[in-house]
Amino acid sequence: MKFKRIVFCFVILMISGFFYGDSNRGLETGKIVSRVVTLADPTQSYALYLPSNYSREKNWPLLFTFDPGARSEIPLTLFKNVAEKYGYIVVCSNNLKNGPWQSILKAMKAVWSDVLNRFSIDFDRIYTTGFSGGARAAAAFPHITGARAAGIIACGAGLPPAVKANQVKPAFYHGVVGVEDYNYKEMIRLNRELEAAGVDHFIEVFNGDHGWPPENICHEAIEGMELRAMKKGLRPKDRDLIETVFRRSLEKVRNLEATLNPYFARNYCLALEALFQDLIETGPIRDKITQLEASRELNKLQKEEDKRNRTELEFIRRFLAVFTRLKNNEQKRADLKKISGELNLNNLVREASRTKNPYQGAMARRLLDELVSKGNQEGNHYLKKRDFIRAQIFFGIAARANATGIRAYYNLACIHALQNDKKSAIRYLNIMIENAQKKRYRDFSFLMREKDLDSLRKEKEFIEMIEKLGLKE
Repeated sequence: MKFKRIVFCFVILMISGFFYGDSNRGLETGKIVSRVVTLADPTQSYALYLPSNYSREKNWPLLFTFDPGARSEIPLTLFKNVAEKYGYIVVCSNNLKNGPWQSILKAMKAVWSDVLNRFSIDFDRIYTTGFSGGARAAAAFPHITGARAAGIIACGAGLPPAVKANQVKPAFYHGVVGVEDYNYKEMIRLNRELEAAGVDHFIEVFNGDHGWPPENICHEAIEGMELRAMKKGLRPKDRDLIETVFRRSLEKVRNLEATLNPYFARNYCLALEALFQDLIETGPIRDKITQLEASRELNKLQKEEDKRNRTELEFIRRFLAVFTRLKNNEQKRADLKKISGELNLNNLVREASRTKNPYQGAMARRLLDELVSKGNQEGNHYLKKRDFIRAQIFFGIAARANATGIRAYYNLACIHALQNDKKSAIRYLNIMIENAQKKRYRDFSFLMREKDLDSLRKEKEFIEMIEKLGLKE
């Protein structure tokens, strides 16, 4: 019986190899293939990068990437060069995006099944990465597919609600967040939770907001995974690589000290010390940690950061209470000026432009971005329900939180046009267009297709606006 099972499995593997091997014809190596349709489900597809020397004769590390808007070209471009250097297969679903978990599960399983059958994977070296909602999907991947992840690179967001800190094991968790990212506070809190759960991890902070990190940080994250693979015996030790990454890391410490502050540089040093332990003499890192911790500035910055954390948490609680009240109140017009006062919006806007204390400014920008994101989200919800009163309130909050935004002003224009308040609608459209042009947005053809603006079509101001944009009715 055992012999028959072996023969059966061999035949299945041969058939599968022939079937998928033939389907792999035309999949170029060394370049991004933007659309590979899964053979089991033609409605699902993914972007792919195969190293230029890829062959089925060996097993390759796999990096499964997730973008919240299914913009697969972004992570593929960010990780392409480092994948080529270290021999990683990189994939990203073209269907998986923020939304119901059912659709996320379907897309994830479809791509995983296809990759599993098409390519030669090193099952000890499966890595995941994602941004925002994609970061949560990256953390959920092992629990959904049953695959064991060696490492998770989570950018701009933490864990999904169903995954607890202790369930991240055995993967190494590398969190990356911008100092101005509205999920910064969440990642700092997650750092404490992972530490308490005994999870091998590092939360890296960079100068930026809510977005994919720059390519150099993506490159360094993969190099960190390479070093950890060496420590676990999953790949041969490479002395030249270890020394190169070590020197570059020490240089980055100096840059962090100059561009962020000693507080973040110290945290990075602690992560480096753990990473390079048993690979190279870590004395220079320990000396730097000792130097940083002895500085008065570090102690001062630590206290300031703790105070900001408390202030930020208090604000988030207050703004959630205000939003809950606005959603639960009976339909009546709210005083946006009063709401702005409750949210301390004017003060936040002033703080956001502060140069005297950049960390205070970063905190204000994080909070304003959170208001913009949640305001637009709730506004869209009520606009779809044609609840114009609530939609107007939430888009109004988003517009006040970001005077140079586009989305909130456009939706406010649509709401007023639908209510036949043509003067206000045109005013908001002008603001939207001005803001969009400052950001070098040039295609306004959507104005010609927007049915919500139909009440404005015969208005002189709207006709002049359309002509100025070079559009024709």
